[in-house]
Amino acid sequence: APELVSLTIDMLSTIDAESHLLALFNGHMPKLWRLCLEYFLTWPSGYFTSLMHICFHHQSVPQSTCPTTSQFLDFLEACPTFEMLVM
Repeated sequence: APELVSLTIDMLSTIDAESHLLALFNGHMPKLWRLCLEYFLTWPSGYFTSLMHICFHHQSVPQSTCPTTSQFLDFLEACPTFEMLVM
């Protein structure tokens, strides 16, 4: 998806849902600058490097599946153009 600039993945609930976002588009989303996720707390590392706006909604899954603070900060550091976080 070389021209994709915005991606929203909205799960209707956590029932039968994985909290880990699997790899999409073979990791090829060079223009993706806006990402909104519902009910996902983990994602492939080094996957979203051109993000400017990141939205996480309804993150009410068990704490055992949450990334550590260090992992979350590593994710943000991997996005050099990052400007806005909505939670």
